[in-house]
Amino acid sequence: MKHFVTTLFTLTFVLAFTLGCKKSSNDEPAPDNSTTTLQNRIEKKWDVSTPPAGRVAAGSEAYTSFEFTDEGKYFIIKADKSQLKGSFTLTVGDSILTLDGLGKIYIDDITETQIIFRLVLTGTTDEINVNAAPATPISISQNTKKLLNSWSYKSRKVNGTPDATINDAFSSGNYYLYATFTNYGTYSIETNAPGTASKVGIWKWCNTEQTSFGTSNDPDVQPTCVGMNASSVSFNSDGNLVLTATINGNVQEDTYVTKP
Repeated sequence: MKHFVTTLFTLTFVLAFTLGCKKSSNDEPAPDNSTTTLQNRIEKKWDVSTPPAGRVAAGSEAYTSFEFTDEGKYFIIKADKSQLKGSFTLTVGDSILTLDGLGKIYIDDITETQIIFRLVLTGTTDEINVNAAPATPISISQNTKKLLNSWSYKSRKVNGTPDATINDAFSSGNYYLYATFTNYGTYSIETNAPGTASKVGIWKWCNTEQTSFGTSNDPDVQPTCVGMNASSVSFNSDGNLVLTATINGNVQEDTYVTKP
């Protein structure tokens, strides 16, 4: 189990928002002039940018990016590299995002090139005004589409032999490990495995064939695609995700199924 705790995080991904005046939270939301639904329009990674005159951004000292996925997850990176994540719900008629464990976002304007919103943290009345622009997504290929999902850990083999200790631990239901990949290069680990904290990092393909990807635990540092920071990826006949890496000289193969 010590080896498992030490290598779990690495293997998992070796095994990864113009207004001239301020509105109050009760104001009528900005109209949606697009044929695309609001839900689809917010499903992006938004990099915090300089605000228009009359507004105060969250500031580079506070927030760097906000990302919302089609699975209803949010990932927020702060300038100090701390990370916030959880689930969100959207009230379309009021253009309000409720972020579980954090607060609410009131969308004032959203276009293809920017989003302007107010973040009100739970327990406060202060509005953090944010102007952000969409990040560039990863080019969508068949392998990328297959990888972009939330995956639940299933089993491990080491040098072709099932790892009984690890497999028994997870099959007992005492532990869980979920891996989420987004098409903006974000990955997330959610786990209760002893000694392994939940994390948000970045991932990228390491070769043109898209059979290997690398990861970094630092959202500002690109993966190196070498050693334990890289993993081979494949999908078996059941559509399960199989990640293979060499750990301490041993070929370790971990299998994930789509998260229920």
